[in-house]
Amino acid sequence: MGHTPPSSRSRSSIHRHFIILMMVVLVVLLAAVWYTEHLVYETAREAQAQATSQAQISTRLTALKNALQTTETALYEYLLLFDPDQRAVVESRLHSNAELLHALNGFISRPPYEGFAEDMAQLKTLQVDLGQAMEEAVEVASRAETRFPAMNILLNELYVSNASFSRAVESAIEEARDMGDQPSQREINELLWQIRYYWAQQISAFRIFVANRSGVFGTPDRSLKDNLTNVSLYFEQIKNLLDKLRKYEERGLLGLQQSESLAQMQVDRALYVHGFTRAADIYLSDGWRADIPIVRKRIQPLFIDLNRRISAMESHLAMRSESTMANTLGTTETLSRFIWLLTIFVGGLLYIAYLVFERVIRRPMLQVSHAMEAEATGQGARPLPAQAYQTEEVRSLLNAFEHMRREVRSRQQRLESILDNAAEGIVVIDNQGHIESANSAAQTLFGFAEEELLGKHIRRLVTRASWKKYLALYSDGRQGSARHIEGIEDEFYGRRKGGETFAMAVKVSQMEIDGRTLTTALVADVSERKAMVESLRRMAEHDALTGLYNRQYLLDELERVHANAQRSGRFHSALIYIDLDHFKYVNDTLGHLAGDKVLVEVTELLRDRLRKEDILARLGGDEFAILLYDISSTQLPMVADAYRKRLSEYVFRHEGEAVDVGCSIGAAMLEPDVASKEDLLARADVACHIAKHGGRNRIHVYTAHDSKNMDVMSADMGWARRIKRAIEEDRFVLARQPIIDLKTGRISRYELLLRMLDEAGDIIMPGGFLSSAERFGLSVEIDKWVICAAMQRVAQSLREGRKVSYAINLSADSIGAVEVLELIRDHIRELEIPPGTLVFEITETVAIRNLASAAEFITELRNLGCLAALDDFGSGYCSFAYLKDIPVDLVKIDGSFVRDLIHNNLHQTIVRAINDISHAMEQKTIAEFVEDTATLALLSEIGVDMAQGYAIGRPELLGRTDEEQVEDGSERDNVLHFGKQGPP
Repeated sequence: MGHTPPSSRSRSSIHRHFIILMMVVLVVLLAAVWYTEHLVYETAREAQAQATSQAQISTRLTALKNALQTTETALYEYLLLFDPDQRAVVESRLHSNAELLHALNGFISRPPYEGFAEDMAQLKTLQVDLGQAMEEAVEVASRAETRFPAMNILLNELYVSNASFSRAVESAIEEARDMGDQPSQREINELLWQIRYYWAQQISAFRIFVANRSGVFGTPDRSLKDNLTNVSLYFEQIKNLLDKLRKYEERGLLGLQQSESLAQMQVDRALYVHGFTRAADIYLSDGWRADIPIVRKRIQPLFIDLNRRISAMESHLAMRSESTMANTLGTTETLSRFIWLLTIFVGGLLYIAYLVFERVIRRPMLQVSHAMEAEATGQGARPLPAQAYQTEEVRSLLNAFEHMRREVRSRQQRLESILDNAAEGIVVIDNQGHIESANSAAQTLFGFAEEELLGKHIRRLVTRASWKKYLALYSDGRQGSARHIEGIEDEFYGRRKGGETFAMAVKVSQMEIDGRTLTTALVADVSERKAMVESLRRMAEHDALTGLYNRQYLLDELERVHANAQRSGRFHSALIYIDLDHFKYVNDTLGHLAGDKVLVEVTELLRDRLRKEDILARLGGDEFAILLYDISSTQLPMVADAYRKRLSEYVFRHEGEAVDVGCSIGAAMLEPDVASKEDLLARADVACHIAKHGGRNRIHVYTAHDSKNMDVMSADMGWARRIKRAIEEDRFVLARQPIIDLKTGRISRYELLLRMLDEAGDIIMPGGFLSSAERFGLSVEIDKWVICAAMQRVAQSLREGRKVSYAINLSADSIGAVEVLELIRDHIRELEIPPGTLVFEITETVAIRNLASAAEFITELRNLGCLAALDDFGSGYCSFAYLKDIPVDLVKIDGSFVRDLIHNNLHQTIVRAINDISHAMEQKTIAEFVEDTATLALLSEIGVDMAQGYAIGRPELLGRTDEEQVEDGSERDNVLHFGKQGPP
């Protein structure tokens, strides 16, 4: 291609042709726009004027209709509540309606709406009638005497007769009491008491009758007849009793006062029956309330007429709008004809433009496209556009084509280099399962040279079991032809050249090339990762000191056993709860190392006695549990006593000291009335308490009577009462422990820790009261106290110009509690606290145990703007996969991995894994229990974001003097949620 002069390029440019065509089209369009604008403007101006006035009238009509509805609602509310303030609202609504009607009349009186004059006159008349009727109804309803016609009978007749009858009965009974030594008086006294009883019953029945008339106790029509029947029966019973008294009087057996009372009761009964009959007739009639007929016969029809008249006026307005639309239609037809002419003209221009486009643009570019396709498929060079038809753009395209060809070849070479140097093995397989290529990593992974792999079947690289798994899940036939498996990730067992097998992760994708389906498999050796996961699983299920199953594993197994028993109806399991009697003495006098040795030796003793199928677990501290299978209630005491004897013979010897440790054992059978795993554990716990309180070194098997024996739990209940008093008397204080940013060395935030003050003002550490708070359902109240206190401190700091951030621990009972979430939301709003200054911590065990509710609760907290942290991560039984289901911002690495991090390579690996996976999920990490600078430096090297522990700062009590702030490091520190301990 030769060089083209600039002037020639300018004349042959697509840009020049486009400018010429654009100028022609622009002139035509400007003329068309001017004509169209003029025509549309005149039409729109007229239509707008009419539309505006109609919209204003329609708005006022709608406002009047809404005001009528509001007035009707206000009237009904007054008739229901009889509130004087509501009466003022009714009068205000009537006044507002009159003002709206007056404003509407002033607007409609203008042209061209004179035709609405008759409608307006009718609206005014209806409004006046409505006001009069509503005032009359309100006046009648304002007083009970006018509202209820029967009220005068109740107050002036029935009330008087009832009081007189009651006094007469009491006087007669009093005289009978004074004459009690006479035999006949006992019978008379019995009759008088019956009269008094039935009189009270008929009074009560009549009151229910009146209440039912108002619909208080159900449907009036169904209840009133029953009430009248009851009253009549009581009247008849009273009459019969009075007749019996009269017979005693005829025999001269009544006293003077009794005779007078009998006469008075007969008179009062007759008056009461007469008044009751009249009152009942009124209550059974439609006029039992005087205001209801006014509403039904006058007010409701007036509301209907008013709404009907307003709807008619709205219909007239709609008809006027249709007339305006008809006028606009003529203008639209004119515009339509003009647009057709313009379309024909523009169509001609486009045809000419097409001819130019075909000759100058499309054909040359098609030739370039064919040349590119030939280059891609290796078919050789194709003819390019002739020089005469090359525009400036085509020449640029040809230059770009040459540049692209060089770049494609260069990138192909780089891609081949990347594949050969990739860390993961990459194997490309055809649709029949034969290997087409394998990079260097794949060759190294399987131990084959490239020529040994090409053309071979993929089953040569996997074990027989993995090949069967592949055929069953991902293949269409025995030869291994793959169906669509895009994005599949799975795990298989590979086979190296020497026959060695290994676990490998495989990620598969598919691509279509020239009609062929090729499958690309990325393979990686995951043997070490699986070994580490298995180690983590074992650590999550077992106690680190004794190697026994831990509390969580036992609870999971109890849940499974309980569910199986409920399904099958076979209850042949039991739980033994073991508490060492003198373990605390060993810990306090001989030290924690000696205590650990006791736990290990006791574990071995229990293991020696344990049956193969039973489960032995350490619950925590000096508490053990044994889950027994296939055992009867008669065998259970003997088995429990055998364990007791085994431990009673055990003597712990340490540095010349000898201690009889001993134990107290509680046992409970899994029975049909056991509601849950917690219920079974609680029964065994209660039985253990009873054994310990009975003198230690003994057993107790739970019975139904034990559920009522509160003496066993008196200690915990005492703590519960103390905790309640502490909440009521505000005898809690907070301590804070700093958390630093390892990158800057600055304090990022503080974790809040809870302390309780006893009656003398001395501090009680959480280990003394949190377990009792959890058992007696007080943990939520404590959490609410901590939340309020913490947020008030944040607000106070902000007022003083200091910004502070606090981490607040939440207990298991608070997760999902609506009242806790509402408290947080209300305090953020009322105290105007930036929600980002609050971090709410939830332990991993609590989160996994209540995964769905915890995730929802955390999401709500984050929606408020607060941060969420997963505490003690790694201590429970979850895998890293749970992190994606719990939307937290921070992950706190469990202190058991950090405390001996310097000397424990496995713990270093675990901490690195937690840190890397958390960062991959954009979650920051915090290490707890940092006790020395060497651990701090190692954590910084690993990349952990933040740290907390005695190496950084001890807990400081808030709101106390400097001398009292720093706590004694010898006291182990428990934070608010249960089971969590602070720095040692």
